[in-house]
Amino acid sequence: MRTPLHARRKGLGVNGRNLQNIYVPETIASQIVENLRNSQNQIDDSVNQQKQNLSQRITTVRNRIDQLYIDKLDGKIEEDFWTRKSTEWQEEHRQLKSALLNLGSGSSKEIALTAERTFELANRLILCILASLPRNKPNCSKWCF
Repeated sequence: MRTPLHARRKGLGVNGRNLQNIYVPETIASQIVENLRNSQNQIDDSVNQQKQNLSQRITTVRNRIDQLYIDKLDGKIEEDFWTRKSTEWQEEHRQLKSALLNLGSGSSKEIALTAERTFELANRLILCILASLPRNKPNCSKWCF
């Protein structure tokens, strides 16, 4: 497949034929954008599930730390056990919160929108260039922006 850079190097060819080789038909562009949207929805679902799992684990660890503290106050556990376990669970709590933050927030639906807009602009540009060729001048206004 030829790229715009390739077309530029080779020149427009006879009446812009090289540019026609890089035009992406609307049906193909729509399929690509739809596939991007579907993939992104799957990724978003997976990320949301991971966030939910991490949040549940954070709650469990926090509850364990709270119960451990109550047991310490009630004299059910010794000081060294309290220190060791609370340090261990606080570290796990920090790691879980960090992992949750690293998953980010919101959706990245912009990927599909950016791809869609890129196809629109690229194809419009190609049509404008083709329309600016001498034999196509009368049709230029209907294609260009």
